[in-house]
Amino acid sequence: MKLLQFVCLASYYGFARYLPVSYSKPFGKISKKIRYYLCKNIFAKTGHNANIERGAYFGKGTWVEIGKNSSIGVNSHIQNNTIIGDDVMMGPNTYMLDNTTHNFARTDITMIAQGKKKYADRSQVIIGNDV
Repeated sequence: MKLLQFVCLASYYGFARYLPVSYSKPFGKISKKIRYYLCKNIFAKTGHNANIERGAYFGKGTWVEIGKNSSIGVNSHIQNNTIIGDDVMMGPNTYMLDNTTHNFARTDITMIAQGKKKYADRSQVIIGNDV
């Protein structure tokens, strides 16, 4: 992790995560700009006009990509290996989980009855455009 990336990550989790939501008056716009600047230096890709809302959690964020005009909702949690396309609106309190341990292929029995995977397949979570 590069120094600037580390400083931005510490700044995000230290204070910017707790700034007001982007639509609040009078500090919403500046809060949105601060979070955008920090995440632009954390994420692998940050599109124009991307919005990372108050309380968003994304781990280290080094493999996160977010497209133009997309947003991560208030108090949302995404995995470090998530790709969000263009024009995606994520609602508040959304949890994006990568399933690396549980089998769930069968719908006639519960996940716990299907057992765990023998190895962790670290595939990406990808959200396409215009969602």
